[in-house]
Amino acid sequence: MTSNRPVTLSQLRDVIADVVAGDAGRAVPGIAVGISLRGDSTFLGYGVTSLEDPLPVTEHTVFQIGSISKTFVALLIARLVDARRLTLDRPVTDVLDAVTVDPRITVRHLLTHSSGVSGDPMIANAPRLLAGNADDTLAVALCELSERPLDFAPGTTWSYSNAGIMLAAAIIERLEGRAYPDLLAERILHPLGMYHSFTTADEAITHRVAAPHADARVLRDAGWQRHWQLPGWDVPGGGIVSTASDMVTYGDYLLSGKEPAILLSPQFNRGNPGQHFALAWYLDDIGGQRIAWHDGLTTGYCARMTMLLDERLCMVVLTNSADGERLHRALDRAVVQAVTGVDPWPQPTRLPIDPADFEGDYDGGIYGTIRVTRAADDELQIEAHMRPIENGQYRLAPLTAQRVVRISDNALMVVAPEAEAGGVIEYRRGPTGRVTHLRIADRLATKG
Repeated sequence: MTSNRPVTLSQLRDVIADVVAGDAGRAVPGIAVGISLRGDSTFLGYGVTSLEDPLPVTEHTVFQIGSISKTFVALLIARLVDARRLTLDRPVTDVLDAVTVDPRITVRHLLTHSSGVSGDPMIANAPRLLAGNADDTLAVALCELSERPLDFAPGTTWSYSNAGIMLAAAIIERLEGRAYPDLLAERILHPLGMYHSFTTADEAITHRVAAPHADARVLRDAGWQRHWQLPGWDVPGGGIVSTASDMVTYGDYLLSGKEPAILLSPQFNRGNPGQHFALAWYLDDIGGQRIAWHDGLTTGYCARMTMLLDERLCMVVLTNSADGERLHRALDRAVVQAVTGVDPWPQPTRLPIDPADFEGDYDGGIYGTIRVTRAADDELQIEAHMRPIENGQYRLAPLTAQRVVRISDNALMVVAPEAEAGGVIEYRRGPTGRVTHLRIADRLATKG
């Protein structure tokens, strides 16, 4: 549905500038914003590439885009489906006959995080697998992912799975007979003129690159990545580096309607009305507007890409700090509201809560033990207790302790800390009516 509230790029620039000038913007060293509206684009750069060696951020500054990289896998899969070389309901084992995974898992499951394949074993085990400059190709990931038990039956629910995207990329490699990074460059990046988008540090080093930051310092030898460049197996799921200019080019192309419609069509309901996965993309219906989005997080970077499909509007926000998530949310809210007149995240009503339904420990996988306790009459406290690191394992950044309230029959909302307020945590009940699962950071955590 097209909005009846006409808005111009100039007006959107003013909206963006107001948000960046606020607290959310001041928490990030460098910000690149690109926005296109019906084929016309504009860019804004704020701050610096590095607090130690500062250069101004522009639309040509290179950032890691993290998991937005997954959408490129989805595009290549959509093309294979359109060419009738693949179907979304084809079992993975039909294509990857050397991989031992559940035969019920289909291509659609991989691209909608509904396969049940555990999401993050490659992150945890990277030090062991990469020791001595070992092979880091997708073939190694396939061996590591074989014969692992599923977290749930395919198609019954969803939990964010980096491993599932690796399997999807391996399918592309098998059908095309080429390495994924080569296909990515030859089939998407170069034809679109995205010549400042890469998958290796060697390619990026001669360009203006934003350094990773946390807590107002440049990060070195920190986080869950072995090096600045992600391993080869993680290129499909998070390894692209790009610029605001290139990513707006990509978004504007996707909005042109030149690619198969299945790419941005609902494929799996995420558990609430109007919330689906398309192929890799999150797809929401907000006030009658179809909004496709994806964010990305790597050590020291946070990125987001949002498209209002009916308005042919694309916004890309790249930051060189993991603290950029709050800014992304504020910009999304302001721009969507400016275009549609609808607040995408209105303040919900607090509902009564029985803490006994929720209290206890949940297995959060790579995030450790998630502990839920009573905080106040209508609030809960959620804390992550990271497990000891074994054999030099990597782990994601610890989750911040959060206070939450109940806002619906299947959702909690974060009310503190302020930087994360408004975030939603879904919950599921078992046959007895007690809560059995929380979905935190899009990963399913099971109550012990």
